[in-house]
Amino acid sequence: MQRYVKIPLFFFFIAATAGLLLRWHFISPLENLRYPFLLHTHSHIMFLGWVFNTLYLGYVESYVKSSWASRYRWIFILLQILVLAMSVSFPLQGYGIFSITFSTLHTLLAVVFVVRFLRDLKQTSVNPSISSWFVKSSLGFFLLSSAGPFALGFIMANGLGQSNWYYFAVYYYLHFQYNGFFLFGIFGLFFKLLEERQVVINRTEALRVGYVMAIATSPAYLLSVLWANPGWIFNFIGFLAAGLQVIALILFTRILWSVRNSMKEIFNPFSLILLRIVLISLYIKITLQLLSAFPQIASLAYEIRAFVIAYLHLVLLGIISLFLLFWYVEKGFIHANKVKPAFRLFLGGLTGMEALLIASPYWSITTGFAPIGLQAGIFIFSIFLWISAGWFALYSINTKKDN
Repeated sequence: MQRYVKIPLFFFFIAATAGLLLRWHFISPLENLRYPFLLHTHSHIMFLGWVFNTLYLGYVESYVKSSWASRYRWIFILLQILVLAMSVSFPLQGYGIFSITFSTLHTLLAVVFVVRFLRDLKQTSVNPSISSWFVKSSLGFFLLSSAGPFALGFIMANGLGQSNWYYFAVYYYLHFQYNGFFLFGIFGLFFKLLEERQVVINRTEALRVGYVMAIATSPAYLLSVLWANPGWIFNFIGFLAAGLQVIALILFTRILWSVRNSMKEIFNPFSLILLRIVLISLYIKITLQLLSAFPQIASLAYEIRAFVIAYLHLVLLGIISLFLLFWYVEKGFIHANKVKPAFRLFLGGLTGMEALLIASPYWSITTGFAPIGLQAGIFIFSIFLWISAGWFALYSINTKKDN
């Protein structure tokens, strides 16, 4: 499966290209571009072409016997055909018949992968490791999240496309992807790296982190719908869930501190810097979730779209993508010495874009400049991200070695 490691990076670049066009659309609207259609394209390629593909390859490469690799190759190839089909259909029709068909088939085929992988993992892991527990949990959350798109189809078919139920379904999917499948997935790959390099982790403490995270994940969904003013009890439950996430992160940080010397030996200094940035971003994310339990903050986040976009990019780029790129480097799938400038571009573009998105509601008042200046700035920082994505794809290693 290692021969396919270029594919997720290719889709990462395509998603960055779509994102660049979205930012340009604010400066000079493209005549034949339907913004919502391209937005759906951007998100689907990021989720399915980049993150899902990388976790798929990471899981198979880490846990599946080489003699079983062929079981997963054909599934992976079919999934890529469906992602390419969505890359064409979504810009043309948005959530039309073809796009819905391709995305539904992708979900069903992904479920086949999950069932097969969990069955094989059970056969090969007599004593489940810390990493495999997180991986299995991530796939459980993936299955849970898949109910969102199916609910979305039912909601739209019944003419409720502009109702609260539509947004409830969208945020349901996003929540269990971001905070379930993606987050538990990168924890699994991280602990797997430590296990492969024989760093001893206290199993009880590590699983305690996972249990607290898992308990918090489902009720934390309420934080995504507080803008609908469902009642103070929902705010309270959301606050408790966010509090549990804070506890889990503190426990995880204690584990990292206990093995800090070992990590200095197994990771190069640049990789450690990337990990620190991921951890800082994770702290910011969970702090924002804790604050969002308060009604005034929840309403503000919903009313100002730029804040939502900034938060989603913080999680998807500053935590998930940055870790996956770190994983690519540590597995030797990217030429480490050749991509350091790309990482600097990536971090510079992300930081600049986040700063301008947060400042956007107050831009004209504080700077006196026209809004077009703000959009131009965000577009420039998006160029940094686009260049870095292409750089990572260019210097990935196309190995023919299989598991």
